Amino acid sequence: MNMILAAALLLSAQEKVELKWTFEKGRELTYKQTQKQTLEIFGSAMEQETSQIQGWKVTDVAGDGTATIETTCLAVAMKASGAMEFEYDSDKDKELPENPQVRMMAKMVGKTFTIKMTPKGKILESKGVDALLDDMLKEFGDDAGPMREMLKQMLSDDTMKSSMQQMAPMLPQAPVAKGDKWKDEFTLKFPMIGGMKFVVASTLKDVEAGEAKVEQDWTIELKGGDDNENPLGAAFKITDSKGKARLSFALEKGHFVSQQIEMDMTMEANGQAIPVKTRSEMKLVERPKKKF
Repeated sequence: MNMILAAALLLSAQEKVELKWTFEKGRELTYKQTQKQTLEIFGSAMEQETSQIQGWKVTDVAGDGTATIETTCLAVAMKASGAMEFEYDSDKDKELPENPQVRMMAKMVGKTFTIKMTPKGKILESKGVDALLDDMLKEFGDDAGPMREMLKQMLSDDTMKSSMQQMAPMLPQAPVAKGDKWKDEFTLKFPMIGGMKFVVASTLKDVEAGEAKVEQDWTIELKGGDDNENPLGAAFKITDSKGKARLSFALEKGHFVSQQIEMDMTMEANGQAIPVKTRSEMKLVERPKKKF
């Protein structure tokens, strides 16, 4: 009986896999992130799609495995229809767009900031975004007006840290077997509204061709929106939210291969329901030949 139990335990241990980033100084990865969002606000429909190609380069690895990663925006493309209309693609368009907000995003191409990330995917900090934004805003001078404060809430070291955490969700602390579950949470900050707390429940569904296949359930809760820094936050609330995600993680190479997220949410502003649908994808791609 002891031999049978030992064999069963050994088999169980062999079925477990460890999801862990492998960081080596000089290693480079390139990801394309695409997000499509549709919403209806006060009777006006709007659809917006944004894509960005990011180059990651590991510049240092600490003794505990935490990596310093230089992150460069290699390309952006944006378009919107409905209440707001614009279209821009940094690979095709030679002139910057007129829309100030889109213009600022276009100017991110070629810009670099750094993040620190643990082997389990936790983003510890983001640096360089505050200084980068200050430099970009010099073009507008005193004319930046309200846009300056809005952009500082959208593009800052703090908000970039949480945005990168959404792009690279945290991994389980211990090895997992098929069917094992784990849960994490993080907060994204939004201008004038406050923070949105994301709770992510993950399950290892399978291991195929050296890749861990993970399925996730996402829920969102509005946090910290009623203080002086977020004057509209008190008027907003989330009445319903649900999301599903699927991701693939390369076990031997130690990096994400792809992630797809489908999120449906209903917000309420002063009694007005605002349905929002968000579809996001992040995938590993070839680094563009064009250099910035």
